[in-house]
Amino acid sequence: MKLYVNIGESNDFQMVKLKTLLDGKLTITETVEPDVDMMLITRWQESYLETNVKAIFIPFTGLNRFPLDVLKSNNIEIFNTHAKADSVAEKALALTLSVLGKIVLYHNELSKHGRWLTREYWGEEFWYSLRQKRCGFIGMGHIASHIISYISPFHCTIVNLERDRHKKNADVYVSSIDELIKNSDIIYLSCALNEETTGIINNTHLELLKDKVIINVSRGEVIDEETLYLGLKNHLLLGAGIDVWYEYPNKNIQMPSQYDLSKFDNLVMSPHAACHTEENKDGYYEDIFDQIKKFSRI
Repeated sequence: MKLYVNIGESNDFQMVKLKTLLDGKLTITETVEPDVDMMLITRWQESYLETNVKAIFIPFTGLNRFPLDVLKSNNIEIFNTHAKADSVAEKALALTLSVLGKIVLYHNELSKHGRWLTREYWGEEFWYSLRQKRCGFIGMGHIASHIISYISPFHCTIVNLERDRHKKNADVYVSSIDELIKNSDIIYLSCALNEETTGIINNTHLELLKDKVIINVSRGEVIDEETLYLGLKNHLLLGAGIDVWYEYPNKNIQMPSQYDLSKFDNLVMSPHAACHTEENKDGYYEDIFDQIKKFSRI
């Protein structure tokens, strides 16, 4: 079988490992050829349909860059990896505790101004506990399952949509996004990005977001960009922890949103780094290599 690989120059070391692992068992090429059977790629090109490809392997979780309907109609199997779901969930927990605990605000005021906020005016700028909070999940997959296990010592109530009732991970089920927001203190976005979930939280929900916390480890576009900004600007949101964004750098430094979000001390910003743990830096590729071997029966 022949495997076409295009994973970018920054992953040359993964290419070396792949060749070492599969040398002599598969033909590996970095050129698109008509007789390739499998592809290890990070982006899809329409010209790939002119090959013999039967399976696509993606070394990450999100599939929003790929035309799933086109692949299905052409009987092309698609494989991704959830190898770092536990790390993403851990980052979601860290963002939650940082927002509720006002970690960034306390640090900045104490380190830059010597201000001891909770002592200046007793009863003001106290932080919030995660204990017994109502935690709503939009997306009940691998990441959400790990988040739920991590927050279990805090005795939270788990709120989920009726469509995910069969997964049996929640305490309360609701029929709509509006009801989920109303019945949650913290809203976790951990769903795939697709037509249904793009802007699933938007300006129609602004008033419902009063005193809520949003934690997004999904994709930026799941919450409308203006909604996030207005929720913070108009003091509706209690806070937000965001790891995924609307604008991404291309070699140059670039802010993650068209709006100036740096002025909000109840927003914790992370540079799409939830899966970038030192201990599991190669997890995605190790898992996808195993899937290639299994598919190839080698």
